[in-house]
Amino acid sequence: MWGIFGALVVGLMLGLIPGAKRWQSVNKLLGTIGVLLLLGSMGVELGGNAAIMESLGQIGVSAAVLAIAAVVGSIALAWPIVPLLRRITATKENGSEI
Repeated sequence: MWGIFGALVVGLMLGLIPGAKRWQSVNKLLGTIGVLLLLGSMGVELGGNAAIMESLGQIGVSAAVLAIAAVVGSIALAWPIVPLLRRITATKENGSEI
């Protein structure tokens, strides 16, 4: 865990060096390669775990329920705010204050 934080801090320090922008395209490539390696290693780890593979159906149902609940909750919380935001936007477009 400390290795991850250490790598993050080192990356931040390297990004503060003057002239670091010229390495931006290399950084994007290294970042993409790093993410692909991370996803691949996670896939190997999860695929090799028999307990996870046996309960994959239950995990999928739980994930679907959580995703649906998150969407419904977001809509339920945003629904009352939309008319207020429309009113604020309309008054600003008209040039008047609230």
